Amino acid sequence: MPALAETPPAARFLDEMTHRTDSPPPRRRRPSAAVVLALCAVAPLTLLLPSGCTGTASTSPAPQAGTPSAAVFAAGEIRSVTPWNFGEHDGRIISTDNFAIYTTETNPAIIDRVPRFLEQALTAYRTSLTGDSPLPPPPGRMESFVMGSRQQWKDITLSVLGNQGRDMLNITAGGFAIGGRAFLFDIGIGSTFYVASHEGWHQYTQRTFAEPMPVFIEEGIATYMEGHRWQDQSVAFMPWANLERFDQLRTAFAGGRLKSVRELIETSPQRLIQEPGDAAVTYYAQLWALVHFLREGDGGTYRPALQRLLTDAQAGRLSQSVAGALSMNERAGLLARRQGIAVFRAYFDRDPDAFDRRYQAFIQQLVRSGARDAISQGRSPIPVAAVPRSSSDSPARGGNTANARSAISVASPLLGDRAAIPSRGVRRTSIPVQPAPSN
Repeated sequence: MPALAETPPAARFLDEMTHRTDSPPPRRRRPSAAVVLALCAVAPLTLLLPSGCTGTASTSPAPQAGTPSAAVFAAGEIRSVTPWNFGEHDGRIISTDNFAIYTTETNPAIIDRVPRFLEQALTAYRTSLTGDSPLPPPPGRMESFVMGSRQQWKDITLSVLGNQGRDMLNITAGGFAIGGRAFLFDIGIGSTFYVASHEGWHQYTQRTFAEPMPVFIEEGIATYMEGHRWQDQSVAFMPWANLERFDQLRTAFAGGRLKSVRELIETSPQRLIQEPGDAAVTYYAQLWALVHFLREGDGGTYRPALQRLLTDAQAGRLSQSVAGALSMNERAGLLARRQGIAVFRAYFDRDPDAFDRRYQAFIQQLVRSGARDAISQGRSPIPVAAVPRSSSDSPARGGNTANARSAISVASPLLGDRAAIPSRGVRRTSIPVQPAPSN
């Protein structure tokens, strides 16, 4: 197997992961079991891996071959470019303000745009959902491996992770994030970028968040961050610009296959992979819609709570906030069930069923006739005040988390089933993605 040159030794990497996984949740303590994957498939394949997240087939204009080289990028985006050899493959290390990109990719339509794409994606991660209070930058450069072929990707995975990377090798199209590093390979111009933006969110939370978020939020935001459109030499991140998620949501809605919010919160992605049909891709499409609902549905009612959840998780206040917002009886029951419903009730609504009625009404508006045109342009298809709330459906708010000052151990079972990646933990994904139908 080729040796990994000019990268931190695998032993040091695993030591760092172990150091950061001793205190966080179980999935962070043992990388082999902490399979909180961020791998994404962009083909209709079922990958037999735990946890799950899906990449998306490109549904926005993809960059074309022959695009300008990195030299034309804005000053400050690329700090240095140095040679890097991986076995017999010539590559380079491209350093930006926040990323060290190890790559053997030779297609200029991909690699010439990767530095700008990752930096602008990071800006979207930090600012899209938190209003005037951006999330902090990562504590140092995040390492991303962008390999020119799947075989090179397999080799780098084993070289860095050793035997702990063998489970990842079942991924046929996509990538994964582990310990704040992203492992990607060329799966086509458009799809590579969709996977990179999804995995980049997981990579960012691994490095920057003190506590993991429940799977329904972590994966929902990752799908929310997928949407983007290329405009000449620039990329614009537009969360609504995701026809693949939209089309799957519309298909599931028409077929009566949508899950309730309670089911979304309590469903194990691992279990979905084993189910026949499109349950997995529908799950992610619904999480995409759920984050949009939390962001702008119901007149923006839930937006402040979503902002608090993100800032609390990043700062290490999430567990304490959840414990403080719930009664003793609620804490005891949720502790026993070990589900993310505790976070939902503490931050969004104590009545998931009433919330679900509003969420389902939001989806009905989202997939209505003519909405696809707005999605294709990256615009919200939801009319202002389109989802009225009856007085009986007024949200029963969770506790105020603004004054939480210290964190309970991240290993608190209150957080239960979650697929967020710990600061040096493991995350992998494995959900089939169906190609988006044409207009």
